[in-house]
Parts: sequence; C-alpha cells; structure tokens
Amino acid sequence: GGAVGRFVESYAAMRKGLQQRHAPKRRDLVSLLSTVSNEAEARHGRTLLRDYAPYVPSLGMAQEQGGALLRASVRSGALSEALHLLAEHRELRYVPSLSATLFLVQKLGQAGRTGDALRAHGILVAALPGDARCWSPPYLETLTRSLLKDGEYTRAARLFATFREGGCQPTTRLYRLALARCADACSEGGDASEDALATVSVLEGGMKADRRSDEKCGQLAARARQAAEDAKNPPAEEEAPGGE
Repeated sequence: GGAVGRFVESYAAMRKGLQQRHAPKRRDLVSLLSTVSNEAEARHGRTLLRDYAPYVPSLGMAQEQGGALLRASVRSGALSEALHLLAEHRELRYVPSLSATLFLVQKLGQAGRTGDALRAHGILVAALPGDARCWSPPYLETLTRSLLKDGEYTRAARLFATFREGGCQPTTRLYRLALARCADACSEGGDASEDALATVSVLEGGMKADRRSDEKCGQLAARARQAAEDAKNPPAEEEAPGGE
C-alpha cells in the first residue's frame, strides 16, 4: 500500500542526495530506518547506511541509525538482513548494542537458526572486547536452549564453560532446564546420551564452583545418571529368546 511506496520514495530521494554529496539529516535517516518492514526495505536501509558512512566522523557515531535499522529488521522478520547488518557494523561505523543484538539472537534461536545465533553473539563479543555484559545470562539461556533443542550437548557444555569464564553466573532456572533436557536424552538412550551425561558433569561442576545448590537440580542429575545406567544394562526379561 501507500506505506511501502513512501519508504521507497524516501529511500530513493536520500540515496540520490547522498550521491550528490548531500547528506540527509540524521534524524530523518533514523526515522526512515525505523519504519523498515520487510527484507527488501532492510536491504535498502543497509545500502543507505553504507552511503552515509563517509559522513560519520568516527566509529560509534552511527549508533542511533545502526540500532534503529537492526531493531526494525529483526522486528519485521528480516533476520538474514539483520545478521548482515551486524557483520558489517565496522564499515557502517556503529557499535552493536547489547539489547538490539540480544533481540536478534533470541529471534534467530526461536527460528531454529542456532549457528547464526552463535555467530551474532560472536560478532558482539568481538565488537565489545572485555565487556562482561556480552556474557550475561539472557544470552547464555537463549543459545543453550537452541543447542539443546538441536541435540548439541557437547557444544552446550562448552558454551556454558565459556560463559562462566566470561564471568557469567547461570541462573538456577537455566541449570534446571539444561539438566532436565540432558536427563531426557539419557532416558532416550541413543548416540546423544553419552554426550548428555558428560554435559551433566559439566553443569554440576559449574554449580559447585558457583556454590549453588538446588534440590531439583540434584534430582535431575541423579535421574540422568540412573537413566544412562539403565540404558547400559537393559533388564534381562526383555531379551527375546533366540530362534524357535
């Protein structure tokens, strides 16, 4: 409808202005980028930021417009575009914000795009070296949920360890969630159960190091061990007699 036409019109006018060395007012740029509502508009927005970059005197001065486009892209479901935008943040001269990046990581996780969610988090960590807020529990929870849903127990355990090295103290809720998932995998048997059992030990080690004790977590860990034990030694009566 009219709104789509309006976006393209404003985009074309701004782009033409930039090509004639006439930069738009930052306020106008930010308000246009905030209205992005699909993948194509998100791509146009990224083009505008690229054209606008020479007018941004130093890294971090395109915060407002970078953030506006990132949020609008994620909100409208243009996740691949949002990921491109994040990956190009240096050239576009903005530093990704923690909250906008978390929004993207959560949406990628919900869409089952675990690898992309991890990549987005990695870009944030590289962009904000030494910033402990990159290792906050909401990031860990989102990424862990995704990995466990994919049955990636070993990677989830490694992620937990990395986050704890970064100074994160996982929440009791997350320990419960992860242990419950591992216990289920142990009961299901199969290839993943060994990795899930090893992950239980990593999680318990983290809890011990954080001096965190929780009865429910203890029960879940015990259930995982018992299930793994039972899977190794199936009850004798289930063995069908061979032959006739």
